[in-house]
Amino acid sequence: MDRKHPTILLLFLAGLAVLYVFNISGWFMHDDEGTDFYEAWQLQQGKRPGVDFLAEQQPLYLLVGSAIVDIAGRSPLALRLLSTSQILLGALALSFAVRRIWTTRQRP
Repeated sequence: MDRKHPTILLLFLAGLAVLYVFNISGWFMHDDEGTDFYEAWQLQQGKRPGVDFLAEQQPLYLLVGSAIVDIAGRSPLALRLLSTSQILLGALALSFAVRRIWTTRQRP
């Protein structure tokens, strides 16, 4: 069975996204969430990661989070949706890469 369109995969990922975001503001995503909020706040104050404060995250991740804080205000929901979308987009990119590698190896 040769599938040209990954519609089943996209529907499955969309269903997982709905389940993942269902009660996103009702619980902490992970233990480091407070640290991420603190680092985004420090960037909003004009400080630089690695120079003015010690940051455990990569600067690009922090700058994207800081931009979201500037746009949406101090909303934990906005930052949680940002990290959720990053996870889901990463999973989608990984699935496309694995699918491409898998289908090229299956051909004679």
